[in-house]
Amino acid sequence: MKDFDIPDIDPAWLTSTLTALGYTYDHAEPLRVEASHRRFYRIHTPTQPLILMLSPPALEANDRFVNLAEAFAAAGVGVPRMLARAPDNDCFVMTDLGQTHLADVYDTAAESAAVEKAIDHLAVIAPVQHPDIELYTTDRLQMELNIFEEWFAQEYLSGAGPVALANQQQLIDAIQLQPKCCAHRDYHSRNLLCADDRLGVVDFQDALHGPLLYDVASLLRDCYHVFSEEKIERWLKRFLDLPHAQTFAQQHAFQEIQRMFDFTALQRQLKAIGIFARLSLRDDKHAHLPHIEPNLARAAALAGQYPELRPLHTQLNDCITEYGAEDKGDR
Repeated sequence: MKDFDIPDIDPAWLTSTLTALGYTYDHAEPLRVEASHRRFYRIHTPTQPLILMLSPPALEANDRFVNLAEAFAAAGVGVPRMLARAPDNDCFVMTDLGQTHLADVYDTAAESAAVEKAIDHLAVIAPVQHPDIELYTTDRLQMELNIFEEWFAQEYLSGAGPVALANQQQLIDAIQLQPKCCAHRDYHSRNLLCADDRLGVVDFQDALHGPLLYDVASLLRDCYHVFSEEKIERWLKRFLDLPHAQTFAQQHAFQEIQRMFDFTALQRQLKAIGIFARLSLRDDKHAHLPHIEPNLARAAALAGQYPELRPLHTQLNDCITEYGAEDKGDR
């Protein structure tokens, strides 16, 4: 039996699975893990690579992952294809969508074509329906803003007590005014791959029926990359030309849509900052800490563009000052 250098794997299951699929194991390469409890490996074989996902069923919704993978694949979304599933529902073998993330082509000659492909693919995702794709409720949006309040403003900045985030109702209202469609909810440069002539989409298991602008806001106001405002405006207009967005674009002035887009991006950026802090404080995962300060600065600057968000702008600037004053080296 092949000796696999993969912790917690059943070598008998993996050996028989690869053999049944017609592959021979060569070696495994661990892949970067973002914010979940899942672990990923690229299984190299003499013919083509595969992806192995180890996902503890007690901590991850594995049935939902499989259901949405099937639903997205049936709709033509470029998700990995499920090849095998362990009896204990903790190990999965999938097709490999490649190693080139959108982040890898940003600021290169391939950037524009890649972003446009990602935007156009939202028209494929939008109509997907499945019982596991539930409504993105107001309560959930509120809970996500609470992550910023609790884990960043209160816990990470060592605040004296509960923190009430300013202008959160305005952000939620701007989101809930939008038409609803299937939203991936983590549609950014680290979850999208340039797979030959098609787009690869991963980390889709948290999709919900939510606001039209959510995924395009995630893409264009990425937590890990900054586009120029000129590019953002141009690409947002491209999105509004997609069939599922045209009626919305006809019913609202572009300036009004920009406002909804920016408010949606703000909600997502604030949630991300809270999650980055929570990963460090609760889960002992610190890889996202370098992204807190730039996202905080960008959120403050974006809020500062809207007079009605002046309280939030002031509050975020205060967070920046406190963040800079504290020594995070011991975190």
